[in-house]
Amino acid sequence: MLHPIFNAVRDRYQGDLFAPVELLMYSDLQNAACAAIYPAIKHLMCTMGKDLKFVFRHYPAPDKHPLSLEAAIATEIAATQGKFWEMHDIIIENQSSLTRTILPYLASAIGVEMPLYEEGRKRKQVFHKIINDYESGNKSCVDVAPTIFINGKKYNGHLHYATLYKTCKYAMTIAQVNA
Repeated sequence: MLHPIFNAVRDRYQGDLFAPVELLMYSDLQNAACAAIYPAIKHLMCTMGKDLKFVFRHYPAPDKHPLSLEAAIATEIAATQGKFWEMHDIIIENQSSLTRTILPYLASAIGVEMPLYEEGRKRKQVFHKIINDYESGNKSCVDVAPTIFINGKKYNGHLHYATLYKTCKYAMTIAQVNA
């Protein structure tokens, strides 16, 4: 198994580029478990501050979640206008009412220019990003979303704040010892 390697140019991330702890999540934007863990990750980012970098990678499963690929495309189109995280969050917040027709409205609500949104559906770079994320997941033995890696190691603990926090603090201690 290869562990996923962060790429600041390619990856969507929040937090300090040089944070000692990297939490990388392969996610399906229509998956309820992915939506459920995201508030805990946001809380973790607030708690750990500059010590945590959160990396998001797409791992849609359109066979299980028919709009997961459409949602991934919408976030990557928004990213071309500097609004990836806004689109990500509004999709997660509205996951239970997602439809193919609501995605453009959500994009408009966060200020994505609609002519550019429609044009973005034809851009190869949008699809390449999603495909590259998915393939890197497969190379790292990801088979379901959410799958989390903390400092390159697959996380097999419970998907809730307390366990994630404890694991991230331990990873930070190890990173400091090895520095």
